[in-house]
Amino acid sequence: MTPGNGPDDRSYDYAAELGALPAWGPLALVAAVAARVTPAYRVLADAAENAVHASVVDALGQAREVDTVILRHLHDDLLPLWPEDEGEMDVLTPYYWKMRALHVLKVGLEHAVDDPVRGARMAEQTAVDMIDDFDSRVEQEGIDRPLALSSEETSSYAVREFGNFLHDVAALREEADPETAVWRIREHGSAEAEFLEQELLPLWIQAENWAQADLESAHGAEHE
Repeated sequence: MTPGNGPDDRSYDYAAELGALPAWGPLALVAAVAARVTPAYRVLADAAENAVHASVVDALGQAREVDTVILRHLHDDLLPLWPEDEGEMDVLTPYYWKMRALHVLKVGLEHAVDDPVRGARMAEQTAVDMIDDFDSRVEQEGIDRPLALSSEETSSYAVREFGNFLHDVAALREEADPETAVWRIREHGSAEAEFLEQELLPLWIQAENWAQADLESAHGAEHE
């Protein structure tokens, strides 16, 4: 099964706002979403895998035009990280969740080649679905979440992530200078990635009862 598939809808319809962005804007959004969830990939991937992932995210974030040749090359760069035969992945394994995290970037790039707006939507949906699954697992185990999520506006990690996406859309719309817009996105995204890494991921790993050896078992593209 391809990990992380979900329905193509959100409670807030932002399609018109995405369509009003500069042509390269949705590519910046794909990169931003992938960067925010990078901690989920990083904790399960080895150094070589992380280097490739980071390189693709960085290159995509620097794009200021939609070049389908470059986008295809970036997607091809990810393929060695993905199993040749997807098959059925065991959802109880760290490996499955590593692929869920990688799928955020992969699915965004796949769609961005032909439709950058669609790519941005799919990357965000995939990220929200994954984060919601993390959160649900924590809740299932009855583990308390941090006070930072106690307000109505951030009632869940998934809601918080979708708010991050809308923040980035607003930055791209409000800033005439592309570099200023990207700077705003990266500054905000860096803080949010740190929040994910320090707040949700430890709780999720605790809920799964995984030791360091379990996390390291996810290393490598191919897995039995």
